Amino acid sequence: MLIKNDPFISTVSALFGCLFFGGKPAFQDRRGRILTVEIKGSLKIYRQKGRRMPEISIIIPCYKVEKYLPRCLDSVLSQTFSDFEAICVNDGSPDSCGEILADYAAKDSRIKILTQQNQGLSMARNNGLKLARGNFIYFLDSDDFIHPQLLEITHALALQHQADMVSFAYIYHKSGEQQQQTRYNPDGIPVKVTSDPFFHGTSKGKKHKIYCTAWTKLFRKSLLRGTEFIPHIQFEDYPYVFALLAQKPRTVIIDVPLYFQTANSESITQSVPKPQQIKDYRRGIDFLYGILRQDGLQAEFSAMKTRLIPSLLKQQLGRCRRSPAPVREQMFRTFAAELQDLEQKGLLQPRGHKLPRYLTYKYLIWRYKHEISPQLPDAKEPQRRNIFIKIKKKSSCRKIYFLGIKVFSVRYTEDCIRRELFGLPLFKSKKAYYAAPGGMKLDARNFRPLDIDNTALLNELKKAGRFTYIPNPGNLGDMLIGAATLQFFAQNNLPCTLFGEKGCSVAAGDTVVYGGGGAWIPDYEKSYVNMLPLFARAAKIIILPSSFYQCGKLLEILDERFVVFCREEQSYNYLVSARTKAKIILDHDMALRLQKDILTPDSLNIPYSDFYMVNTIRQNYAPGKDVGIFLRNDCEKKPGVICPQGDIDLSAMGGGSVKSSREHIAFSAMLMLSVVDSVQTVITDRLHVGIAAALLGKEVYLLDNSYRKLSEVYKHSLQSLSNVHMCRTWPENTAAGSPATDNFAKLAALALK
Repeated sequence: MLIKNDPFISTVSALFGCLFFGGKPAFQDRRGRILTVEIKGSLKIYRQKGRRMPEISIIIPCYKVEKYLPRCLDSVLSQTFSDFEAICVNDGSPDSCGEILADYAAKDSRIKILTQQNQGLSMARNNGLKLARGNFIYFLDSDDFIHPQLLEITHALALQHQADMVSFAYIYHKSGEQQQQTRYNPDGIPVKVTSDPFFHGTSKGKKHKIYCTAWTKLFRKSLLRGTEFIPHIQFEDYPYVFALLAQKPRTVIIDVPLYFQTANSESITQSVPKPQQIKDYRRGIDFLYGILRQDGLQAEFSAMKTRLIPSLLKQQLGRCRRSPAPVREQMFRTFAAELQDLEQKGLLQPRGHKLPRYLTYKYLIWRYKHEISPQLPDAKEPQRRNIFIKIKKKSSCRKIYFLGIKVFSVRYTEDCIRRELFGLPLFKSKKAYYAAPGGMKLDARNFRPLDIDNTALLNELKKAGRFTYIPNPGNLGDMLIGAATLQFFAQNNLPCTLFGEKGCSVAAGDTVVYGGGGAWIPDYEKSYVNMLPLFARAAKIIILPSSFYQCGKLLEILDERFVVFCREEQSYNYLVSARTKAKIILDHDMALRLQKDILTPDSLNIPYSDFYMVNTIRQNYAPGKDVGIFLRNDCEKKPGVICPQGDIDLSAMGGGSVKSSREHIAFSAMLMLSVVDSVQTVITDRLHVGIAAALLGKEVYLLDNSYRKLSEVYKHSLQSLSNVHMCRTWPENTAAGSPATDNFAKLAALALK
């Protein structure tokens, strides 16, 4: 056992004297085993002489968990992988945790006990980690429990993939509920292996998700050296985990739930919000800020600003909302102080924030600077309790409501709007749009429309009669597809209604045309399964040219009602081999049907809510280069190919949903085209950045994605274009005989100067 100041050991030493082994003092315990003594600070650590080190060390802090601790320890001792030690840190718990731990330690020698004065969860984990002897470390909260195969599965995957970290999912367990524990075959679990876990962990909509909790990961001990939990704070997991992710450890991610979290009334997440919680969030952000700045991790720092910070601030706003009336004003003042600090560090920017929320942040900072306390009446709450910011629109004036209280009005003048949008002449129009008559026109002289056979597509659409068009949700590339599709419908006089327009939905017997794109892959399964109930109601469904890859849930429902267009041969062969009853047709991506009229609209209505995209692009992208590098940072990035950080991931700078308006789709497409038009040469692994550049007459160098989407579309649709080149990989990693040219290498080096 590991015991601090154990009275029995002291008695044995006094009675039997001191033995020596290799210069270290040693004692005999009651079973006659020789225990060597090691001094670490104020801790005396007793270890059995000559005993082999365990493979995994489980660290379990214990404080006020007598109700849950037996279940936790039972789940540990029932593990199918037995080569572990469980270091239980009794953090000065005032209840019977000490007695429970002693009982379990007497029954199983793998249970070790460390007793300390109450120092908090972070110090309990840090002290437990100092005593850990295993090659791998697992942190377990004592009010939760784990699946019997957790250690077996994660350890096997760590060895198989030589990983520094294995991340898994969890389930929220309700008190009194019987938890069904599935038996898993470790060899049959789908995995995602990445060396860029920071970007994966800060992205949304992942099938393989990394949670910002320590207890959903098995760590290799060498990864943890030099990194400790911040002492004496709440929410200690997220800065610790993201600091580890920034080290770019080789990470295995699985979606299997191996952890069961329990609602504990004594836990931080269930406690009443307090101003200290906001301060602890701020300390965590400062900790991560210091690491990323000190190590010069510019890409990770940018991801922190655009992805992690907005999510954390949203959580803090939620805590402000839930705080009791007597402390609410103090919560807001503490939050405003944090916002001011973030603004000074350059972390509080409208990128990643919805504009109304960002304006609310700015307002709170202003109030804090001028020491004016927000007026927060106790009686009034928002009518919809889940919405903490509402906007009421009256002509040009936007009234911002924060927690149901009007905090300020924003009146946009023509000068203000002109500054927002690259100096374009704008004036106010109805329905919260701003019109740019004759503005934002692009040079159409170099536009190269493609000669595409539309016969098969037009035949199916005309046979359908009137239909409901549902745009594919996604990024700016999907909005370019949507703009090309709506233009195609208008030019061919096809009668369609846009989904969500004037309350339009899908009723039984309707015909649905679903937008093309790359949504039908495992990484976006959670998104596309939401469309399947709509398809179930429709009498006929046409899916416009798309890519299809391992989309089993779609294959299950494909019947004679479906006409499915594929944009490349790989997808076509995949669907044909599935032998469904659907009609499968090989065609071309809808964006390739763009006509130059889209570059010179008579007018452009700009949704008020789209200003955030302009700010995001403007602050991330510096025009003026002849060569633009637009590389992706999402789950489709080709594994094993090391590409330098590009100018921006242009496609990820905006996007839309299935209910995107015509104005939003058109403006998003124009933004994307205007950025691509600012350079002469484009290097990208984003398909629709490449298509936009090809149509605008730019020189285009394409890199492939994870499932060969770009190379397949290039082979089927773009190979005949002299200005488009398909490259196997980045020039520095290119093997002999690769299609990558010397010119590509020179251009890439020039762009990265």
